[in-house]
Amino acid sequence: MDYLFIIFTTVLSCIIFEFSSTIKTTKALIVLYKNQFKVLGDKKVDEDEKQKLLLNNVSLQLKSLFILTSKLVFFLSPFIILYFSKGIINFDFSKLVSIIGVIISTLTVVGYISVKTVYAKLFNS
Repeated sequence: MDYLFIIFTTVLSCIIFEFSSTIKTTKALIVLYKNQFKVLGDKKVDEDEKQKLLLNNVSLQLKSLFILTSKLVFFLSPFIILYFSKGIINFDFSKLVSIIGVIISTLTVVGYISVKTVYAKLFNS
């Protein structure tokens, strides 16, 4: 029964990860970091303008980091809820972090990605 909880929680986390657009937020954050290095390396811009651009860039980076952290906590929330609901659900959390639990979670993610890929190919063609 514990392994069914692991499979269900893993699939739920995959769905949350997919629909929370975490990858888009990560890519936007990478662009902000690249922009920061471009501003620092630009010799045509004077120091006052660099400071304004960097301050604006840093505030956007902090906002993006906060959003990314929130999305990651939301992505991990099924496992967090499973951990804190020990009294409600009879689940042994040590099985999740055991070798078998990690293998089951990994295989579930691989299976989810495979089913999603086959489903996309089936309905695209």
